[in-house]
Amino acid sequence: YTRWSQNYGTDFWAMDKFQIGGGISDADEGTNNEIVEIFPEGGTLLLGKENRVIIKISSNKAFRPDLVGKILDENHQEVSRVSFYSSDLGTAIFKPMADKAYQVELEDGRQFPIPKAQTEGYLLHINNLDEGNAKIRITESIMAPKAEVSLIGTSGAITYLTQQLNIGGKKVLDIELSKASFPHGIFTLKLVDDLGEELAKRPIWIEGKQVDINIEPIESTLAKNMKSYKLKVTDDKNEPIKTQLAVSINRHG
Repeated sequence: YTRWSQNYGTDFWAMDKFQIGGGISDADEGTNNEIVEIFPEGGTLLLGKENRVIIKISSNKAFRPDLVGKILDENHQEVSRVSFYSSDLGTAIFKPMADKAYQVELEDGRQFPIPKAQTEGYLLHINNLDEGNAKIRITESIMAPKAEVSLIGTSGAITYLTQQLNIGGKKVLDIELSKASFPHGIFTLKLVDDLGEELAKRPIWIEGKQVDINIEPIESTLAKNMKSYKLKVTDDKNEPIKTQLAVSINRHG
């Protein structure tokens, strides 16, 4: 990582998290130290709605397929199970209720509080398992203020999708989004209101197809000893693709 990496936007920055303090003893350091983080999908938890949360465990322990976790209420009653699908990631779906507090409990009895659910806002849930389409469910709280809501899709600094939404009286909108015209890599979907205020955000991974970059000289009005070139990026069907390029020009001959 160098400062040169900053030329290409935040997707290319080197980012890492580290813990300061926390009462780690010398005996624990480097052996059993774990940091547990809880993320609501889309960044919001709504009261009375089905919410998905991601549980991330930063640990140096090997993954065990029988890893157990559950969500408990303030009376230590189980309301949901956590399904772990990698060495450090798990997911759970539960419906938070008013005047209740929730926590994630791991199999060793340690508990970690879940952020408090909100009465107003939007949920942005995405199923990205299908190769060609992303299935999106947008849920609006009953008391959400009236506003025009749009779905924005970006990669790097380029906006590829802007779609105004009509969620309707049922407060739930399902969208099937084709990924064919989006570039390979991290693609960020977010909900914004009519003032551009971000309501929810969810990145997905786009498994891109092979692209071709064609470079050819073109006529130009530049000085005699200078040349101009046209760069064209196309997909596997020879259709042009909107993208960003980093161009390096080296002296030769």
